[in-house]
Amino acid sequence: MNLRIAWLGPWSEQSAIAAFGLQVVSELESRGCAVTVYRSEVGNLLALPPLPSERPVSELTSGKSRELLTSFDHVIANIGDHFGFHGAILPILPELGATVIFHDGFIANLAA
Repeated sequence: MNLRIAWLGPWSEQSAIAAFGLQVVSELESRGCAVTVYRSEVGNLLALPPLPSERPVSELTSGKSRELLTSFDHVIANIGDHFGFHGAILPILPELGATVIFHDGFIANLAA
């Protein structure tokens, strides 16, 4: 059975973390995982053009936590310090039991 993974993180061409995410997601897929990407941008940043992708990409909203818990074997949250790129993850993170990748050692701006 292939692992079904939900990847939460920014997915725009302007995000370095999204570029990292694309590499990891591509590698997971090459190993047989089925990956669905959920964009974590909020506000104006969600309107930025997404990375080119042949895989499913959806907007992450607060109503998605139940779907994430029931439809996937694992959830990976890709988080940095910029709220605009990662803000959609914060409200649902406590209930997910996700593996979290922190890209910044200082995330006070995300929290503020």
